[in-house]
Amino acid sequence: MALGYMMKKNLKGKKFTKVEPELGGLKSLGIYVHIPFCKVLCPYCPYTREIFREGGEDKYVKAVKREIDLYSSRLQHPKVNSFYFGGGTPSIMVDGLIEIIDYAKEKFDIQSDVAIEANPDDLNELSLGKLWDSRVRKLSIGVQSFNDSTLRRIGRLSHDAKMAKESILLAKDMGFKDLNIDLMFNLPGQRLSDLEEDLNGALDVEPGQITTYPLILFPYTRMYRDLKGKENGKMEKRMYDLILDFFNDTDYGQTNAWSFARGGVEKYGSVERSDYIGIGAGAMSMLPFQTYSNTFFPDEYEKTTERGELPIAFGSSLTKKEAEIQWFMLRLYDLAVSKKEFRERFGEDMESLRPIIRGMNFGGVLKEDGDAIEVKKPFAVHPQTRTFIQTFISRLQEEGFKEPWPKDFSI
Repeated sequence: MALGYMMKKNLKGKKFTKVEPELGGLKSLGIYVHIPFCKVLCPYCPYTREIFREGGEDKYVKAVKREIDLYSSRLQHPKVNSFYFGGGTPSIMVDGLIEIIDYAKEKFDIQSDVAIEANPDDLNELSLGKLWDSRVRKLSIGVQSFNDSTLRRIGRLSHDAKMAKESILLAKDMGFKDLNIDLMFNLPGQRLSDLEEDLNGALDVEPGQITTYPLILFPYTRMYRDLKGKENGKMEKRMYDLILDFFNDTDYGQTNAWSFARGGVEKYGSVERSDYIGIGAGAMSMLPFQTYSNTFFPDEYEKTTERGELPIAFGSSLTKKEAEIQWFMLRLYDLAVSKKEFRERFGEDMESLRPIIRGMNFGGVLKEDGDAIEVKKPFAVHPQTRTFIQTFISRLQEEGFKEPWPKDFSI
């Protein structure tokens, strides 16, 4: 609870307005590309998306390439250390992804593998072969559950358990080693025994990484309204304990609050990234002292880039202290914070954060060991993660969905 309170206190009153990106001095950064198309709109998904129509990606791909041009002309050829496609459903338009990837490689010094989120129903020998040939090496498949009844209850209608397992095995056979599968827990009607079956189903197909996300509902989503905003916190904790116990008896080690990876597999995901520019409708950018978001409306996004303008709808700057606290709190998600990395980033030791660290040490959440600050109670990190999502991300999404260019607002 204390972590959630501290995060909320740090965010409260934060103002958002029209901004220009603060890109100076970036020697390396990540790129996030948002693909807002889906075959089916899941009732719990809070992000920018719309129903995909065949051929509808052409205009969008052109707009993404124009935004890449706009950033390329503003940046001093920094190294790109992370290149991630999220959505929506990026795998719904493989040819478009490849066009974007090839174009970005012409404009940026990309030194990382390409990572994409994918749905099982989009993956076959042809699509996986195209992705592999385009140097995609990190694949995250949105399984959510291996129980067909659970999938139907959460509106995940584009695949079933059999298709999910087949897509995972096919991807492995084609060489995808850094393969993550997403599972969700604390879902409507889900029992502890259902979750255990999902975890065993994941072990059966032996992906490189397994990520287990709790259901976090946003007030503007259909599932939130259907469930009247009720989330079972006690069951969530029981399920998380089950997950930890389950993986203790496997060769998967915990790599962050929700992910478990096999030895030799490079962990990856979208949550822990920092210092990245977001490209695409609804994409958010997080820079050292600034956060901003593109317009959520694909038509407005396309028209704005056509005019040669960055499609930034709103943003906010951070003071140094705010940036230090936010960076520290988000790094807790990785279950370890490097004091050296903090010094390199902010030019000082962590003395300003000492009251926070002391309080968490007292509660047994953290342990300082040389340069590292380790999280000893992983579930304790969840309140600050949930607070960040439901206080910060949810507020930005809510305003972004109202109109293409929201007026000034506060958290």
